[in-house]
Amino acid sequence: MGKRWIYPVFAALLAAGCAQLPQILNPSPTAPRITRFDATPGAIAPGGSSTLNWSVEGTAPITLTLEPGLGDVTGTTSAVVTPNQTTTYTLTATNAQGSAQAQVTVTVGETALNLSIAGLPAGLEAYVAVTNHANYIRWVRATQSLTGLAPGTYTVAAATVTNSGTTSLSSSTTYVPAPQARRSPSTPGRWGTSPCSTPRPRAASTPPRPTCPTASRAA
Repeated sequence: MGKRWIYPVFAALLAAGCAQLPQILNPSPTAPRITRFDATPGAIAPGGSSTLNWSVEGTAPITLTLEPGLGDVTGTTSAVVTPNQTTTYTLTATNAQGSAQAQVTVTVGETALNLSIAGLPAGLEAYVAVTNHANYIRWVRATQSLTGLAPGTYTVAAATVTNSGTTSLSSSTTYVPAPQARRSPSTPGRWGTSPCSTPRPRAASTPPRPTCPTASRAA
């Protein structure tokens, strides 16, 4: 009697458990999703390299392509690129359920930041401040080419005295220099200081020095 009662109950439990297995072992297929796609570093000097890194989720098999220039990168999670100009890379992930795309831009900069100062009335000086977010400041008073700068976005703000008063302007530029040893900002005669912090005697006929321009970090 005991065995006749146990066997039907065991068979019923086993059947109920097996009925649930497909839902546990076979989840619904999902389209690919790119959870990471970035460049390190994101800005390079001419001839430099950047590493693109990515992570992808979704139901296998997933095919990956990276353009321009690399093509099929299935099975990998990174690639080294050496663009000769600013380039936007597109990563495409594809499986039977669909596809996804992500983009990242590698900026290629110049070997020098060139400042051109022209159109000043005779006898007047320009005061041009070059700054960035790393507390860098360089005062330039004539056309000049700046080298040895760290990669980043620099703000150029200028003020000069004219016959009608003070004229101010500001602009920004993304600048990525070639790797060079950087001079100390405290080196006298090379980096300069704000003209407002170090006033010099002037003849009575010389127009007053302008208010120092302020430069904010460029977006």
